[in-house]
Amino acid sequence: MRLLKINKEHIDFLEANGLEFVNTEYIYLRAYHKGEYLFQQGEQIGCIYLLYNGKVNVSVTSNNGKTLLLSICTNPTLLGEIEFFTDGLATTSAQAINRTLLLIIPFAQIRGVGGNERFLSFLGLSLAKKLTRSVQNTTLNILNLADTKVSSYVLLSNVEGRFQANLTKVAELLGISYRHLLRTLENLCKDGILEKDNHAFVIRDMEGLQALAQDCYAPMELS
Repeated sequence: MRLLKINKEHIDFLEANGLEFVNTEYIYLRAYHKGEYLFQQGEQIGCIYLLYNGKVNVSVTSNNGKTLLLSICTNPTLLGEIEFFTDGLATTSAQAINRTLLLIIPFAQIRGVGGNERFLSFLGLSLAKKLTRSVQNTTLNILNLADTKVSSYVLLSNVEGRFQANLTKVAELLGISYRHLLRTLENLCKDGILEKDNHAFVIRDMEGLQALAQDCYAPMELS
C-alpha cells in the first residue's frame, strides 16, 4: 500500500465537511484503481476511509455466495465507522468503480490524538445518518421494479456520462436476471435515455434517467 501525504486541498476538504478538528499529521491519501477493493467482507480493517474523489460500490455477500448492492458512494462518504466501534471484521465489501482517491485515518490515531470526543460524536452522527439512508435504500430495493434499479445504478455509477461495467456482475448486484438487465438497457435505449456505444452506454437524457432512478442506492450525506 502506497500512502501519500495530504496537502492544503485535502485539508480544506476535511474542514468543509466538518472535520476541521482532526490532526492532519496522521491522515494519508491513497489511490485505488477501477475494480480494486478497499476492503472485503470478513477482513480486519484498521482505518476510517473518507472518499475524496471517485465512486465506490458497497455490497454484502450472503452465505450462499450471492452478492447484493447496498449503495454507491460518492464524495464525501465515510467508510469503516462500524468497524471502528466494534473493532471487528468488515461487515461489507467496498470496491472502486473508477480511479478513486481516499483519505486514510488510522483507528489508532483517532483513539490517541486530540479532538477525540468530537471525532466520536462525528462518527456517531455519521452512523445514524447512514442507518437512515440504508433503511431507505433497502425499502426502495425491495419495492421498486428492475427499471428503477437499473436506472439508479447507471445514474450513480456512470463516469462522465458513460456507463460501462461487467453486466453479469451488475445483474447479480441488483438482484435481477442477466436477461432482464439487458432488456431494461435496451428499453432505455429505445426511449432515447441511453445510447449503445460498442461495449458501453452513453447517457443522452440525464433528466429522464434521474426521473426513473428515484434515489435507489443513493449515498448518505456526510454533512
